Amino acid sequence: MVAAVGYRTVDMDEIESLRTRDFTPTAHPTRTTAGGASQFLAFLRDEFKPWLQERYDADTDDSMFFGDSLGGLFATYVLLNEPTTFRRYGIGSPALDWDDHLIFSHEAEYARTHDDLPAKAFFSVGAHENTAGDEHRLAQLPPDRRGNAEPENYDYVADTERMVATLRSRAYPSLGIEYELLPGEYHETSPPLNLSRSLRYLFDAPR
Repeated sequence: MVAAVGYRTVDMDEIESLRTRDFTPTAHPTRTTAGGASQFLAFLRDEFKPWLQERYDADTDDSMFFGDSLGGLFATYVLLNEPTTFRRYGIGSPALDWDDHLIFSHEAEYARTHDDLPAKAFFSVGAHENTAGDEHRLAQLPPDRRGNAEPENYDYVADTERMVATLRSRAYPSLGIEYELLPGEYHETSPPLNLSRSLRYLFDAPR
């Protein structure tokens, strides 16, 4: 079965604010709702999963979590703090640059205190999810649509590859990990492919 957690609003600004609240591990000086990842994790672990098990007889011990962008940051946060919450992790275009790449400190702390990471994880990101890709996107827009827009300063490709390389270097015996770079995809176009690739790897389907 597939279960999703959403919000009782169709206002995209409100949804973005709620996603920031739930998916980020630390506060932010300009985003006042940030920093609720630990509470959202507790909700999933202590309320949502037991409810699914009771209501639908779901096998929550054999579960998968998929998150994209800030949701991918949250999935990485769970993987590095309470990895047994889920058995499989689909991590798409993760916003690992949050709070000056703080999530890499979580990784280092986990490695310092553990010798195994019992999970199966799939990371993916669009090849254009960086400043050069944003420049490429803007260059293709008509002048009246581009206006004064400037490319964003970020590099989700490098951040994702850094996290994958670091986790692989730990040689955790129980960690299954795979990574895929999606050619020609931007942050806005990669989510469907991130989900599809995650499902196919995590459940051993043909790829």
